[in-house]
Formats: sequence, C-alpha cells, structure tokens
Amino acid sequence: MRLPVGAKRVTSWYLWLLLGIGIFLLPIVTLILNLLAPPTDTILFLWENRLPRQLLVTLVVCVVTALVTMLIGSTYGWLIARYRFPGASLFEWLLLMPLAIPTYVMAYCLRGFFDYAGPLALLYEKLHIAYPLAYLPIQGLGAALIVLILSLYPYVYIIARHSFRAQSRTLLEAGEVYGGERLFVRIGLPLARPALIGAGALVIMETLNEYGALFYLGVDTITTAIFGAWFNYNDIDSAAQISSYTFIIVFIIAALEIRSRHLARYNYGLAQWSPIHYTHLAGSKKWLATLSCALPVACGFVMPLIVLFFWTFAGDSALVWSPDLLKAAGQSLWLGISAALLSLLCALLIAYGRRIINRPIISYLVLSISLGYALPGAVVAVGLMRSISYLLPLGGIWILIYGYLFRHLAVCYHPINAGLEQFCGNVDDAAYVLGASHLQRLLRISIPQIRYTLIAATLLVFLDVLRELPLTIILRPLGLQTLALESFYYMSEEQRTLAALPALLMVIIATVVVLIIEYCTHGQRSSTRYSESQ
Repeated sequence: MRLPVGAKRVTSWYLWLLLGIGIFLLPIVTLILNLLAPPTDTILFLWENRLPRQLLVTLVVCVVTALVTMLIGSTYGWLIARYRFPGASLFEWLLLMPLAIPTYVMAYCLRGFFDYAGPLALLYEKLHIAYPLAYLPIQGLGAALIVLILSLYPYVYIIARHSFRAQSRTLLEAGEVYGGERLFVRIGLPLARPALIGAGALVIMETLNEYGALFYLGVDTITTAIFGAWFNYNDIDSAAQISSYTFIIVFIIAALEIRSRHLARYNYGLAQWSPIHYTHLAGSKKWLATLSCALPVACGFVMPLIVLFFWTFAGDSALVWSPDLLKAAGQSLWLGISAALLSLLCALLIAYGRRIINRPIISYLVLSISLGYALPGAVVAVGLMRSISYLLPLGGIWILIYGYLFRHLAVCYHPINAGLEQFCGNVDDAAYVLGASHLQRLLRISIPQIRYTLIAATLLVFLDVLRELPLTIILRPLGLQTLALESFYYMSEEQRTLAALPALLMVIIATVVVLIIEYCTHGQRSSTRYSESQ
C-alpha cells in the first residue's frame, strides 16, 4: 500500500523531528542515569561537611531573589503600562538596560565602586573629605542578593509590562472604582499571575545558573559545589551526581510552574487591542515615580559603566589593548552568531514541525527541551561531557557549540512557537487548502509574519551566549578565549584594569542587542495591532 504524498511528507517530518529531539535529550537522560549510580566517597564527604549548607544557601538565594525581583519588576511594569510621568517613555527601555550588564560584571563593579581606590573614593579625595566607606564589606550573601536582584529584575519587568498591557481595557476601567493601588492588587496582579509565576521561575533558574558573581563574592551554592567537585577534587563522577541533584530541583520548579499555569484559566477575549488609557500623575507623585524608576537604572547600569570606564582609562593602554583581547572579542562574536543562527534554524523547524504533527508525544518531547535552559550551565556541561564520552563523537569547539545550542534552544523556541500560534494559524491553513507545500508555507507565510519575533529570539540567544560563563569554563577547548572568560580570570586575580575592557566591550555589545530586541518587541506589537484592526 502506497502512502499519499502528503502523508509521506508528514512522516518524514515526524522521523526527523524525533531524531533531532532525541539528540537534544541525551544529556538529560545521562543526568537521570547518574541518579542510579552509588554515591562516591567524595559525595559522602561533601554530604557530611558542605552540601547541606550549600543547598540551604541556594534555597535562600533563589527564594529571596525571586520574591524581590517579582515585587520590583511587577511594580515597574504596572507603572510603565498604566501611568505617564516625566521620563516615562525613556524609562520604558532604560529599565531594561541592566540586562546588558552580566551578573558577574555587576559584582566586580559593585565592590569596585565602593573600594578605597574606586571612583567614589577618588571623588571624596578631590573634595578633600575623608572617605568613610573604605572598609565597607562588599562581600557575602547580602552583596550577592543585591547584585542578583539588580541584574535579574528586568526579566520580570518586561514580562509583567507585556502582561499588563495585554489585559482587557474594559475590565481595568470597570475596576478603577477601587483606586490606583487597589486596582493593581485586586485586578492587575491576579490577571498577570501566570506570567509573573513564569517570570519568577525564570529568575530562579538564572540564579541557579550564576557562578561568576557568587564565586567572586564568596557565596557557596550548589553550582560552586559542582565546580569544586570537578576542579578541586578532580572527580567528574561526583560532579555528575551533584548535577543530577540539581536536575531534580530544576525539574520540580519547572513542574510546579507548568501546573500553576494549567490550573489557571483566563479569558482575554475582551483584551483585543485598543489605545491604552494612561493615567497622568500630578504633583509630587509624578516626581516620585521618576525618581523610583531612576534608582535601579542608576545602580544597575550607570554605576557599572562608570566603574568600567574608570578602570579602563586608569590602566596602561598598551596592556589593556592587547592582541589577546581582540582575539577574545572575535571568538565571542563568532560563537554567539553561530549558536544564535543554529538555534534559530532548529527552533523554527521544531516549532513548525510541531504544528504539522499534532501528536501528544511530540508535545511532551518538545516540552522537555525547555529543561535545557532551566538547567544551570555547569549541569549542562557535566551532562554533555558524560553523553559525549559515551555516545557522540564530538570534540573541540563543537562540544561547546552543542552545549550552547542545548541550553539556549528554548530561548529561541518559545517566542517562535508563540508567534506561529498567534499570527500564522488561519492564513497557514488557507495556504494548505490551496495546495502549498510545508516549505512554501514556512518561507512565504510564517517567516514574514513573525520576522520581528525571529530577530528578537535570535538576538536573545546571542546575548546569552555572549555572557555565558559556567558552560564555557568547563567545555571550552584549549586556546579558546572569550570576553567573558578574559574578564572573569583577570578579575579573579584582582587585575581590574585588565578585566575592565573585556567587560566593557561585552556591555557595549549587549546594550546594542538589548535596544534592538526592544525595538523588535515594539515592531511585533505594532504588527499585532494592525492585523487585529483589519
């Protein structure tokens, strides 16, 4: 019996999709199998001495960071989405700028700003005033929480802002009888709860992935335990088992977040776009709003830039502008572009293949790919090393690129999948009825409809790869240097003037990328408004 041509095409898509997803799931399978192995002597020693405290510190850091960033990000998201005050349009994108500062760079700059040889001390010296903060202890858990909150609140802010703007104007206007503050608490927050919970889960996963800032500030977490087991004890088996424990934690967090979203049902049928009705603040309230928005921008973006420029121009230019720096910059750009383009290609094919093959097994397998981004980079690196040593004949730079692809594919996949579901449903079905092939529908209908989403998703992967530290430290081949590695190694040795320029180049590139992503977000939103008005 011969299959119809359309059925053959779907079958080939199905087989290739299963093969591709299976390759991506190999590190996760390896981590699960590590749970079955008996504990090593190193693990038993760590359980008796360090692991319980590291798990407790990890829990405290994750919970506090998630709660505070959700509070700050949702507040600023509501303020920008609903009110107008001096500088509101400017702060709409300035509040995103701390995303351009890697967390470990933020940690260097926070300590350097208050240091006895930093720019603040120099200002006091110029004014002939005794510097009172020379021995301020910028170290430990408190400093780490400040750094993480300043670095990660933009994730919550951008999701909250989008969620608040998508809410029904009719419902919000009816709820204005409560007043501004009660409207936020009683209507705005409950409607945005699924988005905020997802943003909080994202913050927890980013916190688990952080290594450079916590190592520099002397905070011992589960991620530093993985590096310690591998590099200090030279025991990859113990590192793999700790990674498996971390995988369980991440899986539980992801399952709770998904369950929370599925239990809630929200109808946004009334939320079809209409011009936003802003409330114009008056009197002291408008200046209070302006100052409150300026505070995180000053602390999370302006202050690190001042410190980096101060260190850069305080050093010897012959040492700062070295050939190694240019090589690191070139390799960072090459890795970021390669990983971003590969992620775009894979995410687009998987998202479109899932639309063609609407089967439960594909949906579950695609959902499991999201765990790649949820896992800390150190955990991904350990899983990849074990998988590759057993199954995949990869080596050198390709291990690192595969690691980037595995961890950051979800960053590209979810926006593309959401864009395909939102913009390409009816038009794509009509083209199918008219006889267009899958490839024609993808190239001529789907891609043009979600072009802004594709650009933004690709740049998000590039931004993450540019700043990636744990995965790069473990998987990099001999001789490879990136801007992140250059900055981290120099700062670990307190060579601040040498660490400043790699970090500054990273920040400049990331700033441009963040601005383009924000522009694409506005462009896609404008396309949505136009399509809904037709």
